[in-house]
Amino acid sequence: MISNLKIHHLGFVVKDIDNYLKNSFIKKIENRIYDPAQKAELVLIKSINDFYFELIQPKSDDSYTYNFLKNHEGGYHHTCYIIKSDKEINCYLNEKNLKQFLGPMPAILFNNKLVSFCINKNKEIIEFLHDY
Repeated sequence: MISNLKIHHLGFVVKDIDNYLKNSFIKKIENRIYDPAQKAELVLIKSINDFYFELIQPKSDDSYTYNFLKNHEGGYHHTCYIIKSDKEINCYLNEKNLKQFLGPMPAILFNNKLVSFCINKNKEIIEFLHDY
């Protein structure tokens, strides 16, 4: 059984990052980049206790998150957990019956550490940041 998974960040899809930040209480930007793999602008915002928020602005209609923005007008998109080994991710995938649909792939926002995306039975998107 897997326990004590640490949440790294919550991901939010937004129509316009600058407009979102203008209206937000959150201001401490850790990193801001364009990710060609996701075809999206990404911002990582640091909160307290090493907790982050990721803002995702799709830049084309074939971006991974474009349909989410189009259908939901943005908002909460995913939760990202830190994992420390392949064994840990495999146990969690099996224990929680997650279906991996993307990755592992390098994430430019996280210094090319690998990330994997899964979906659970609640239709929630779970991202795993491979920290090993």
